[in-house]
Amino acid sequence: MSVQDANGAPAPRGDGVLVSPTRLTATARPGSTQVFHVTVTNTGADARTVRPSAQTLETAPLAGDSGALDLPLATAPTFVDGGGTTGAYELHQFTVPAGTDRLDGDIAWDGKDQRNSRVRETLFDPFGRLAAYSLPQGPGGAGHVDVHDPAPGTWTAVLWTQKNGTAYTGTVQFSFASRRFVPAGAVAPASRLLAPGASGSFTVRVPLPADAGDVSARLAIGTGGDADGSIPITVRSLVALGAAGGAFQGTLTGGNGRPVFGAQTLDFQFDVPRGRPSLGLALQLRDPDYNLTGVLIDPAGEPVDEQSTGVVTGGTTAFGTGMQFFARTPSAGRWTLVLALNAPLSGAQVREPFTGRIDFGSVPVSASGLPDSAGVTLAAGQPVTATIQVQNTGVRQKDFFVDARLANRSPQALVGTTPLTVQLPLLAGQAAPTVVVPTDTDQLTIVASATAPVLMHVAHVLNGPQVEGLTIGDVSIATHGAPEVASGPWTAFPTEVGPFGGGPAPALPVSVAAVADTAAFDPAASASSGDVWRRAVDASAAYTPLTLAPGASGAITVTFTPAGPAGTVVRGTLELDTFDPLTSMGDEVVSIPYVYTVG
Repeated sequence: MSVQDANGAPAPRGDGVLVSPTRLTATARPGSTQVFHVTVTNTGADARTVRPSAQTLETAPLAGDSGALDLPLATAPTFVDGGGTTGAYELHQFTVPAGTDRLDGDIAWDGKDQRNSRVRETLFDPFGRLAAYSLPQGPGGAGHVDVHDPAPGTWTAVLWTQKNGTAYTGTVQFSFASRRFVPAGAVAPASRLLAPGASGSFTVRVPLPADAGDVSARLAIGTGGDADGSIPITVRSLVALGAAGGAFQGTLTGGNGRPVFGAQTLDFQFDVPRGRPSLGLALQLRDPDYNLTGVLIDPAGEPVDEQSTGVVTGGTTAFGTGMQFFARTPSAGRWTLVLALNAPLSGAQVREPFTGRIDFGSVPVSASGLPDSAGVTLAAGQPVTATIQVQNTGVRQKDFFVDARLANRSPQALVGTTPLTVQLPLLAGQAAPTVVVPTDTDQLTIVASATAPVLMHVAHVLNGPQVEGLTIGDVSIATHGAPEVASGPWTAFPTEVGPFGGGPAPALPVSVAAVADTAAFDPAASASSGDVWRRAVDASAAYTPLTLAPGASGAITVTFTPAGPAGTVVRGTLELDTFDPLTSMGDEVVSIPYVYTVG
């Protein structure tokens, strides 16, 4: 290949082409058509006819084979793998028809009850050649392989497990699907004859699907050569929303044992109109036992809530079929839901369908006995009780509590959930300084100070947002601002600045302090539910939430004990929130204002 640019103009050689851009992406309304412009340059020595075509894999497979087999560890046949470990295996044969462009193979097993187990999937083509191996990235309960341009005929799947600490015995579900590429859009002109060094433009029109979610396709650059390639096309359909909301759906498949956040991740986006009083997002699975978490990201790119399908009862976590988000007065703009499926899986099925529903209806909440006017005088030191009644309209159990905040904002020093003074360098397994940021925060500042220069990296529990500190002398300062800074745990990772004269880094104590610019907590108000966010500034704050099953109602009492000079007007809001102990984040359900004058 030869490329002519500012660095020179070599003579054409070879038979390659250059394509610009190298990928096509778009996010838009479902059913709309996206238009892309692509330029192809002939870098070869001969004229070439270029015929691009937009292609995607068909939804319904050309052929499929699914079922289950038993993998009995004690009696299954064995072999010794390339690493010298004995493996127990079972075989399954299936047919791949002629004309197949892509073969996908999925397996599932009970990784929930056999936590460290791995089942491996190896495919051999009709000629006995090794074609694919799942190579598990960890335990989990699911595996996947895929083969492009598979040879037609009878294929053999070897489902096996190593006879060591990762051994599995029991049922393995399997599913094999053969698919063809089908048109994903139109390209004009259909072809161009390009002389050596010449470029030609093509217009690519790709219709987005009616259902929300992502579609992967390709623009195949056909030139008639053996090395013809393609560039990826990724388009995303938004969730269609009307006045009452909208719906979406998807399928979980399980991934390949990936041990970090999300064995499988799925994204959905939707546009919230201005002025909506509330946002509700409910997700419903067909079956239980899926450890699924969801992150709701606001238009500013901040993760404002994380929920899960898990419910903690008496120290035991059970994964149900529902996930629920609530958000009061959502910002107008594009919101994102990120779903992450986490191991282990029960292996009861290879695929799990789910449905989602978005609405703008408010959660039924009422308040009685709440002072609502500066004309209401409450005697100093005399407790007054108000009652908040709430119904859980979500699809899963929720822990509700009241967070009383004053109308004024002020810097609040945050307490550590781990020691805020540590010795550097941090060792493997050593807890880094961590604080909890409460809701209604618009700026977070974290400072690390030592007796020698330090750097500092700061990250939210979801690994985003992340902030690099600014080092000034022996101090590093990290600041993050947003309309609403992500609540929940934030961790500082200080490190020393070298060089160290050729030796290891010396021991260096470093102290971390954090301040949140947030709505001040009302010291004169206390709720029967306690307040988990008050623990961000007071580690001894009580938290005894009101736990409500879907459809259930309950009450939280709030006691005001006014303090201060007579005539002082107190203004604030009772923030009705929820908290998910599995994610350390929660919903902001509704805000109820209160005001009174101290008598």
